[in-house]
Amino acid sequence: MTMIRKWLGNWWVLAVGIALLTTLVVFLVCGLFVASWLFLRWWLIGAVWIAFAASAGWRWWRLRKADAALVEAIAKPADRDGEAMAAKMREALDRLKADGGGKRSSALYAKPWYVIIGPPGAGKTTLIQKSGLRLLTDEAAAGVGGTRNCDWWFADEAVLVDTAGRYTSQDSGADADAQGWKAFLRTLKKARPLQPLNGVIIAIGLDEVARSGAEALDRHVVTLRARLAELSRELGLELPVYVLFTKADLLLGFTEFFDDLSVEGRRSVLGHTLPLSGDRPSQTTLAAGYDDAVQALADRLPARLQAEGDPVRRGAALTLPARFIDLRARLIRLLDGVFGSGAAATPNAAAARLRGFYFTSGVQQGTPFDRLLGSLAGAVGQGQRARASNPRAFFVNRLLAEVIIPEAGLAGPDLARRKRNSRLQLAALLLGAVMVLGLAGAMVASFLANRKGQDATLVAAETLKAAQTSLDPGDRVALSASLAEPLDTLDALRDQLPFSVTAASAVPLTQGFGLYRTTLAEESARVYVDALQRYLLPRLIVTAETALRNAGEDPVTLYEPLKVYLMLGNRAGARRDNGYVVQWLETYLLTQGFPGEENAPTRERILRHTRALLADTGRFGRQLTGPLLDGPLVEATQGAVAAMSAEQRGLALMKQQVTGEDWRMVGNALLPGEARAFANPAELESLSVPYFFTKAGFQKGFSTSLPTIREALDRDRWMLGSSAAAQVPLNMEQLGALYADEYARRWKSVLQSPQPGDYATDTTALARLANKGSSPLKKISDQVVANVTALMPKLAAPKVPGGALGKAAAGALTQRAGRGASAVAARMIEADFAGLKDYAGGPAPQLGQLLDALGRYQLALAQAQVAGGGGGGGGGGGGGGGGGAAGIAAAAADLQVAAQNASAGAPELGAFVSQVASGSSNAAETQRTSELRAAYANGVLADCARVFGEGYPFGTGDDLAPADVSRAAAQMAGFARDTLAGYLVRTGGPKPWGWVAEPTVRSFRATSAQQFQRAGDAESLMGGNLVLRVSAAPGIKGGVRLRAGGVPMDLLPGNPPERFGWSASGSQIAELAALQGGTAPALREEGPWSLFRLLAKGRKQMLGAGRYRFAYGAEAAIDVEVVTGPDPFAADGVFALRCPATL
Repeated sequence: MTMIRKWLGNWWVLAVGIALLTTLVVFLVCGLFVASWLFLRWWLIGAVWIAFAASAGWRWWRLRKADAALVEAIAKPADRDGEAMAAKMREALDRLKADGGGKRSSALYAKPWYVIIGPPGAGKTTLIQKSGLRLLTDEAAAGVGGTRNCDWWFADEAVLVDTAGRYTSQDSGADADAQGWKAFLRTLKKARPLQPLNGVIIAIGLDEVARSGAEALDRHVVTLRARLAELSRELGLELPVYVLFTKADLLLGFTEFFDDLSVEGRRSVLGHTLPLSGDRPSQTTLAAGYDDAVQALADRLPARLQAEGDPVRRGAALTLPARFIDLRARLIRLLDGVFGSGAAATPNAAAARLRGFYFTSGVQQGTPFDRLLGSLAGAVGQGQRARASNPRAFFVNRLLAEVIIPEAGLAGPDLARRKRNSRLQLAALLLGAVMVLGLAGAMVASFLANRKGQDATLVAAETLKAAQTSLDPGDRVALSASLAEPLDTLDALRDQLPFSVTAASAVPLTQGFGLYRTTLAEESARVYVDALQRYLLPRLIVTAETALRNAGEDPVTLYEPLKVYLMLGNRAGARRDNGYVVQWLETYLLTQGFPGEENAPTRERILRHTRALLADTGRFGRQLTGPLLDGPLVEATQGAVAAMSAEQRGLALMKQQVTGEDWRMVGNALLPGEARAFANPAELESLSVPYFFTKAGFQKGFSTSLPTIREALDRDRWMLGSSAAAQVPLNMEQLGALYADEYARRWKSVLQSPQPGDYATDTTALARLANKGSSPLKKISDQVVANVTALMPKLAAPKVPGGALGKAAAGALTQRAGRGASAVAARMIEADFAGLKDYAGGPAPQLGQLLDALGRYQLALAQAQVAGGGGGGGGGGGGGGGGGAAGIAAAAADLQVAAQNASAGAPELGAFVSQVASGSSNAAETQRTSELRAAYANGVLADCARVFGEGYPFGTGDDLAPADVSRAAAQMAGFARDTLAGYLVRTGGPKPWGWVAEPTVRSFRATSAQQFQRAGDAESLMGGNLVLRVSAAPGIKGGVRLRAGGVPMDLLPGNPPERFGWSASGSQIAELAALQGGTAPALREEGPWSLFRLLAKGRKQMLGAGRYRFAYGAEAAIDVEVVTGPDPFAADGVFALRCPATL
């Protein structure tokens, strides 16, 4: 499994595998999915292998460069100790190169690197020599002596750096040793900046541990901890640390205990490896590991004693586990002090993680020690015997090769950073997998989408083919054909096909990834362009022809459509101007073809397709057959255009040549929203003046085009046909006059375009219009003045000589300047608008007076609105016409004066101001009307409606109190006398009243005037003015006795009538009874209106004007005649009084 992982992790295996996989993908994709790439297949495969070769060469060069940098870094001296290390390094590298033939050094950078530290005499060098590693260099020393600085050992498996013991202990010369140690660390970091070391090996002899007391042992702890902290701090790594207790053979009984081991047995490992963990090992963990190692020795003891026959050797072997137990406390104290709880006392020391502790023996030299029996043996006089010299290595070989070096990957950043890197690597792998799967899925989806698009294209093609059958192509298009007819088909061909022109301009993501069917897109584009030629171009020609026919005989109007007609019919050749065609078509569609905002989308669709048609310059008109143009029409139109003056043609041509930003009412004169101050905001928002007829167009267009206009006219001679040769030369002054005339007309149209709104109701618009600082009317006037004044730029006066000659020269220059087309046009335009200039911006501008009058008008309207319509006017100005209406009338008079001034100074504004003045007069009348109605509603209506409603005699309810009737009638009649006196037509007698023919009361109801007439009658009735003649009707039997107002009246046939004056203050009883022989019923009524109730019980018959008969049966009746006062018995008389809800 390890070999498989190693093989899969090899760069060459991965690189070759990726190259082969990419080759296969390219081969399949180009062959199966993207046929258009088939010719690129082998080129792409070649590019893949070239990229592989380039990557391999770059990798080889990078390794060579890294090795060269490594050799240079570690072989370059920095100080005396550095010179010694560098010399040692150069020597080792030279031997390495000589032994390896210059080949093995290339892997120097990639090998694991370990540093061995420890106190002097710990056997570090011997450990390396006896490690069993395949060393590329071999020191001849037998391991006795020591290392002065450091030795570099190069093996196939790793690079081992054997440091001098003084670098660890730093006791021979503290400053020098410390500097040498730091120089060594800097050398390592410079040699391998990414990972200077893969681990640290601490070698310390057991004899040193056994001889050291607690104080000396703690010094070892502090020293080792400091060196490990320096390693971590200087190199920035978390390093695995392996503690090797060397010289284990010096323990008494070691040789005897392990003497039976074979070569393979001596290669095994004696010690304990800690589990991988981020926590520091505790004393318990260390003790448990140590006990496991000792237990392994104890488990071997019975078999070893059984096999050993020599009693002395057996006794020595028997004591070895006990000697290890005797060292247990010291070793645990050392390990715990360096790696356990003591590591927290030194910064960066915790970054060194203990991986394990082991026991080794390199050579069996020296005198064994026995801490248990050594002192006792001396006391009895028995010395320890010398050991035989039989050097063999114990427990070293597999320790380095199979335990330490395979863990080279443990070195690196701290645990948290490693976990973070692992998560990042996992995320990168997952992302890569998702990307690969996503790409594969995307390609499958793209393949399916493109295949679906192909099927949809076939269906759409059949549908569009059927739709095109209703369109007449080419020369079969009728003159009545509309440009809108083919739009749906053209839109579908451009936008709705799966591979249409629009789709090809922005390929959908679902159809991308190299699988987009470009051939179908190209074919769809060709079909679209062909449809433009077949269906749109003939209709464009017909449109231009229609414009020619509708232009009448005006040659100026014929010039542009003739030019476009000839260009569309391919008569212009290379002289076709696509911009000219589009500009003419845009103007035509806006003004004649499809005018109005509702047709804006249609116009844009036509123009868009037209631009696409004209852009196809190479195949323009190829789909048309037969005659494209009407020959007789062309000849006739050419003759009419040829009859134009050169100045007219020149002006028409300049209109097309000079382009720029048009002047717009909203944008140049008004801000957005300010057009709502007028009645036609939509019209004003779309109003514009072509750039050619603005001040900028005059100076930068008209004036600058004059030098080339003759040449331009010559270039347009082709469109005149055979009449071109007979053209009269261009007169520049007449051209200027022609230009000035149209220039003035366009700006006068701007002044005349605003229409006044209903400012009496839209006071917001009026306030905006009257604001002197930002009045839209002033802004428009100022813009017009700015564009019609100071047209000619001021030039420095030319230098001329003095005297008579100078005067003559100056006069000639002035005369020449005045004769130019620009000068003529400027002079005419400025003269045309001189009145406007004075009106809007003179010393005493009358436009300001107009705005003042508008301000007063707006203020009067506001005051009237605050006053609540006519409430105050009616109440406080009973006969004076109302305060609000009076203020508005005064403002209207001021506006009338302003209208007269405008008509005289700026006639174009006169109509506008006159309409505003007329509207203000109407507003005054309307305000007076509102005030009268409000005065009636607030002062009369409430009380009147309560009285003249349901009560008798004005209704059928209970009797009304005479005092209430008197009060209400007097109030209503008084309102008619005081407030409405000037508006009522009082006829006198029974004839109904009416309203005068005046705007103030034009909207008043005629019936309301009659109610005021009845109110006057009611007032007269309640004043006691009613006098009646009462008599018995002829022919009745007997007589009738009538008693009213306390007056008894005996009525007999033939007797003269009784005269009776009715008063509301009279008797409250009315009675009717029959005299002797009569048949009248006995009736009695009580109340202020008792007489009228009594008469109402009879059957009323009108005998004449003011004469009535009231019959009470067949033979009993009385006659009543109104002598004076209002007639209370007439159907439309005083008792018909009702209060109108409004005037």
